[in-house]
Amino acid sequence: AASFVKPPVKLISFSDFKKCGAFPRNPECDNMCVNFGSIDRSTSFVIYISHVWQRSYQGCPGWDGKPHPDHKTKKMFKLCVSGIDRIFKHMAPGMTKCYIWMDYGCVNQGNLALLPTALFHMHVVYKTCSLISHWNPLVCTCRLGPSPAVT
Repeated sequence: AASFVKPPVKLISFSDFKKCGAFPRNPECDNMCVNFGSIDRSTSFVIYISHVWQRSYQGCPGWDGKPHPDHKTKKMFKLCVSGIDRIFKHMAPGMTKCYIWMDYGCVNQGNLALLPTALFHMHVVYKTCSLISHWNPLVCTCRLGPSPAVT
């Protein structure tokens, strides 16, 4: 049988995320990613960002040659940063660090062959994140706390 190596779950610190000014793309931002296993979960607030691909095909408004989860105006990034700033300030008492998991920034977008193995960890991300946030131009939903019964 072939050997199966699970890639590490990567996160981006929210402070680095904000400095990017737009959704960071992996592998270009891989140097700012940290391994999930290296953070102190007792003082870290982890947010899973689910999104809709805003520029997903050649010919769509703002297409620049690669699929992207935001508009050219960075509308969704600005909304995320504003919301996460508020959530972290008001809903994470005692937490000293905030981390983001978003497939666009934490999973290598340049190597689609690795995507299935990278997504193997989705259950880990769902079970252990502090908040799941879905950013969509039509609806924004948030759920606080680890996902129930995700295995």
